Amino acid sequence: TLDTWAPVPPFTQLFTYNTKSDLNPPQVTNLSPADGATNVLPTTPITFRVTDDIAGVDTSTIMLQVNGQPIGAAQGLVIDDTDPLNVAVSYPAPTANVIPWGATITVRVWASDLAGNAIPQATPVEWSYETQADTNGPAMDIAALTPAAGATNVPIGTDISFRLSDDLSGVAKLPNGDWDVTVYVKVGAAGETQVPYADLQFTGTARALRVTYNPPADFSYEDVVAVRVVANDA
Repeated sequence: TLDTWAPVPPFTQLFTYNTKSDLNPPQVTNLSPADGATNVLPTTPITFRVTDDIAGVDTSTIMLQVNGQPIGAAQGLVIDDTDPLNVAVSYPAPTANVIPWGATITVRVWASDLAGNAIPQATPVEWSYETQADTNGPAMDIAALTPAAGATNVPIGTDISFRLSDDLSGVAKLPNGDWDVTVYVKVGAAGETQVPYADLQFTGTARALRVTYNPPADFSYEDVVAVRVVANDA
């Protein structure tokens, strides 16, 4: 509007205007994994975008919760606010204690814009998906057995070695960080003996783990050696 309030010098004009209104909270889009997705690997990153086309997103208010667990910077949450109107958010490396195998995963997101409009605490943006089930334990790769199963004329000082493979969750680790692998050796008619964990050597990864045992003493000639392995996956 234009109002003239002083008809004589000095001539003064008053004009007023209204700023654009911003009454809506940010939107959460580009959900990945998608709502209702199935057979998703638990290690799949969770990603989404928080958008606000007027005031812009207040990135300090972005909150992510996965199956009830808050996910922040300490858990690896990454927020890219290069464009404050279109903020990219990712949880790139989910851990097994947050996203397990064969489970329903529920994701919740809250955020506010710089005008103070917030996604209500009671009604966050929410979606769910199903992770792939892992019902098979680690498999012993027979081709990688040393000595080979049924081998004869094996030198008495030969190390025992084998490979465990699990293409999904991988060989598990115990709470103390040790691999969840136990090896037993039976020689001839003697009883089975558990190999001390400290005597086992591990190389490779959880999905392809080689285990080697160098017996503290050579076996005797013409011994029959049996090896039993117990392992769990994650």
